Amino acid sequence: MISPLRSIETASKEAAYEITLRLNEHLISSGWPEAAAKSVQVVRTNSAFDVKYEGDSSESAMALEYGNEQQRPTSAVRKFLNNDTLLHEIYFNSLEKHLGEIL
Repeated sequence: MISPLRSIETASKEAAYEITLRLNEHLISSGWPEAAAKSVQVVRTNSAFDVKYEGDSSESAMALEYGNEQQRPTSAVRKFLNNDTLLHEIYFNSLEKHLGEIL
């Protein structure tokens, strides 16, 4: 028997991966360098999706998002994450895919 909790965990990880891919595409199309865009990841932690800045270009990505003395903030990550419709669609599609076997 397939465990509903395991299916939800799998769906959440899959959704975080898909959101990361779309976020990276959005950042690149917003003018971010590819390395900085790819240092931004969406991960599932406990009961939320969180953004992590990791890798060699994470400081550059944080400067692009939040600004610093030399850089005005772009807020591109926050703008993308405010698109609740897209994020819900990705998550619910993943849930339906993995829980559909159970329901």
